[in-house]
Amino acid sequence: MPSTLEAGWQRPGHTLGGGASAAMRGVMRASAALVMPATLAILAQVFPAGERPKTFGAWAVVDRSASGSPPPRGITA
Repeated sequence: MPSTLEAGWQRPGHTLGGGASAAMRGVMRASAALVMPATLAILAQVFPAGERPKTFGAWAVVDRSASGSPPPRGITA
């Protein structure tokens, strides 16, 4: 079953125009820019000082692997 976002993109006759699509991408980029510092702040508070290097390393691996992956199915750029 497709998510609500996927269903909206796939519904015939309901496509975003060029300006709206670009605006939505800008909103997603701004949101992503706010999420990264928040996750690092949470990790710094949750893990003790001795475990932080390993924690930040694992976080960086996940971040880099997600950055190189394609967008979810049904969402096109």
